[in-house]
Amino acid sequence: MTIVIVMENNLELKVKCKNFKMTKNKFTGDITGLDFEGMTENEPLYLPIEKIKLIYRVMSDEKDGE
Repeated sequence: MTIVIVMENNLELKVKCKNFKMTKNKFTGDITGLDFEGMTENEPLYLPIEKIKLIYRVMSDEKDGE
């Protein structure tokens, strides 16, 4: 799967991985953690979570049944 992380300055980071999990603060809705399993492309070495504008998943490059 491809996960796209868009930062406040509109910079996009496209990460290819097997599984993705995001954790959020249940009271504020703020992102508290990102977990990428089986990354194959564009592994972030440092990612300031407080500067993330949005996160989305690209479905068009996935095969049916994955």
